[in-house]
Amino acid sequence: MFSLPNIALLGAAQGLMLALAIVSISYGNRRANMILALFIAVLSLRLGVIGLEYQTDSENRYPEALFVLLHLSYAIGPLLYGYVRLLVQPHWRLRAVHLWHFLPVPLAVLMLMPGGPVVDIETAQFTSFDSLPPYIKTRVALASTPVFVSLLVYSVLALRLMRPYQQAIKEQFSALENINLDWLKALVWCCMSIAAISFVTELYRALGDGDFGPRAVYSVVFSVLLIYYIGLMGLRQPQIFDQGERHSETADTAAPDATASQPAMASTEPEQERKPEAATDKYQKSGLSDERVEALWQKLGQLMDEQQPYLQPGIKLGELAQMVGTRPNYLSQVINSRAGESFFDYINRHRIEEAAVLLREQPERSVSDIALATGFGSQNVFNGHFKKRLGVTPTQYRKRPK
Repeated sequence: MFSLPNIALLGAAQGLMLALAIVSISYGNRRANMILALFIAVLSLRLGVIGLEYQTDSENRYPEALFVLLHLSYAIGPLLYGYVRLLVQPHWRLRAVHLWHFLPVPLAVLMLMPGGPVVDIETAQFTSFDSLPPYIKTRVALASTPVFVSLLVYSVLALRLMRPYQQAIKEQFSALENINLDWLKALVWCCMSIAAISFVTELYRALGDGDFGPRAVYSVVFSVLLIYYIGLMGLRQPQIFDQGERHSETADTAAPDATASQPAMASTEPEQERKPEAATDKYQKSGLSDERVEALWQKLGQLMDEQQPYLQPGIKLGELAQMVGTRPNYLSQVINSRAGESFFDYINRHRIEEAAVLLREQPERSVSDIALATGFGSQNVFNGHFKKRLGVTPTQYRKRPK
């Protein structure tokens, strides 16, 4: 029941159903959904081919044309990169010039077909990779390494794309638990690790005559794990952006654009990919004078003292800007230049300061109650912020002598 072919075929079936489910979603970032579905479909097709290959004997082999689907592996890297890009830059447009990223797929088909320049023999007579002649085994193993190099490169590029996103959400949100895309970073890191391990394994298999067991084991295990990870983690991401907030911002806002999002399927982007800038350079063209900045800073301070808006769970930059009576990008400029920190850090600093007072003045209240009362979504998140700022846990802080 739990043989390699059965695991591969089961993973393929689950993956194809997951891909169809994602395609059927009618909301959110549908272009990103489509790329994710293609990514899962390619993994599933590879699993299906591997499962069929290991399920059949030498006398009942499937047509070798079926195994051309294995060369779709060269599309995994570009699809992963495209998915990440559409998550963090939902207005990015796929153009014809971008199709060159998928050129290795037909090239691999031509180069690695039986009787071609690499595999210059009829492979139907051989039942497995291990039964191939030694010189062909070396060629096939070496020819497999570029696909892992490709996945490694695209994984690194995907991680680089996510850096501006991480900073952008700190400029608009006070709570990041559901929008930091940690699950996606874990997926990319997983792909990068798989690529590195597979590259080294194939290289050693080709040049060092190493024996790591059936080649398909790694492919099957890694692919099934990726499919189940996406299904269990990606689809659990909640909706994170509010369309109404987006409409309240003007076209010249310096804050990142926000768009509706659903399960692992959509996110936000900075309107332009920007290099890190000093605060004085970043807002030179904002049109906000130093006098106006100071006036807004004073107004913000008064609001924070009197109304304590930071106690509102999940308060966003746009909501606070409306209370102050200014644009979100102007308020972001004021906070960055005067407080020297992001909106996220600014709000949570006030929350921790208020929590510290409550911990001392109201010893009868539980830590979890104070966490919720000061705007945090959970005690775990509160504990993390508290220890990061004050160096001790809330419980330890409360036990300190006054």
